[in-house]
Amino acid sequence: MEHRTLGTQGLEVSAIGLGCMGMSEFYGEGDDSESIATIQRALDEGLSFLDTADMYGSGANERLVGRAIAGRRDEVVLATKFGIVRDAEDSSIRGVSGRPEYVKEACDASLARLGLDHMTPQRVSSRSHGSWLRVTTSCRFPAPSGSPI
Repeated sequence: MEHRTLGTQGLEVSAIGLGCMGMSEFYGEGDDSESIATIQRALDEGLSFLDTADMYGSGANERLVGRAIAGRRDEVVLATKFGIVRDAEDSSIRGVSGRPEYVKEACDASLARLGLDHMTPQRVSSRSHGSWLRVTTSCRFPAPSGSPI
């Protein structure tokens, strides 16, 4: 599998990534066993870049991806997103938040669902009106020692 450098800090990712959104929502009923097998086969073939978000399946997709990469964390560059907030009673109702308090809560919740102590990269799904990117991104987590970012 061909790899590329993402950004300027030396992070290497596979040229082909796997978007996991449809495994938990939006395209009909998901099959967790088949989805986990798909992710693991992609890793076996050298794919290293996975994409998910906290809003996919209201967190179910992050839990699914976490189960699929358990024991293989060092093989994966896992991108997850935050910023789109769903209504607790009606998931079709969505808003956007970039408040620093929300960003920290979203990061903590994603880490817990994924079963991880760090993730690289994490990004805002949608810019919140009234939130400054500098303020939003100031809530980042430190990279583990030896990490290129």
